[in-house]
Amino acid sequence: MATACVERLKLDPNNVPAREKLARIFSERLNQPERGIEQITELLNMPDQPEPKRAEWLSLSAAWHINTGRIWTPGKRCWNASSASSPKVHKPSQRAAASSH
Repeated sequence: MATACVERLKLDPNNVPAREKLARIFSERLNQPERGIEQITELLNMPDQPEPKRAEWLSLSAAWHINTGRIWTPGKRCWNASSASSPKVHKPSQRAAASSH
């Protein structure tokens, strides 16, 4: 599967689905989170990517950083960046917060 993604990326380095799939394969199947994070970084550096996808990629990167147990600070930074770019996903609304008191 990774080989197929690499072949697709050789033909089109901006193939977002192939790069995202390769990142997941590296991190989740091949136990190589650093390589997965590299692919996520490539995705984040691509222009004109939708904000919801960018937030998803930042969250993935943060989780992979944290799950390695070796790279806490970068993972925390990624998570904070993800939270900042998607405040509605990670923070309750003011109305919900006020009603819970």
